[in-house]
Amino acid sequence: MEITEKMWDQVFDLNAKSVFLFSQAFIRKHMERGTYGNIVNMASQAGIVPTESMRPHYSSSKAAVVGLTKHMSKEFAPSGFRVNAVAPGYCISGERLQNVWKDRDVKTVLKNVPMGRTSTPEEQAAAVTFLCSDEASYITGVILDVTGGGF
Repeated sequence: MEITEKMWDQVFDLNAKSVFLFSQAFIRKHMERGTYGNIVNMASQAGIVPTESMRPHYSSSKAAVVGLTKHMSKEFAPSGFRVNAVAPGYCISGERLQNVWKDRDVKTVLKNVPMGRTSTPEEQAAAVTFLCSDEASYITGVILDVTGGGF
């Protein structure tokens, strides 16, 4: 009840509208040139399975990214575009992890991650790199879970 319309709009603008506008510009420019490319959006497990730790405006905005990714992958695959997303969980090492779990012990949180550890930003980037690579040339419309098996 404490989420204001301004807060909702700010989170949606940052997480969903920006993805839409960038993707639209990217695809339009490539189509004008007669080329194609890959888009890898940053989704979140919170957009797939909301939890009590994530606010509804954040989860909803990331669910919008998931839906947009799946829609664009179908619409633009015939033109040669691949559109996928990476969906990290909340256990990425760094300042964000400390901010999200400041009231909870990280070891307790990690009990829900089968790999038993946090991810690094480099591991998340490796998933994006893979989806952009030739090895992923037949992959589109995928929301890649990069959570260590948990959430």
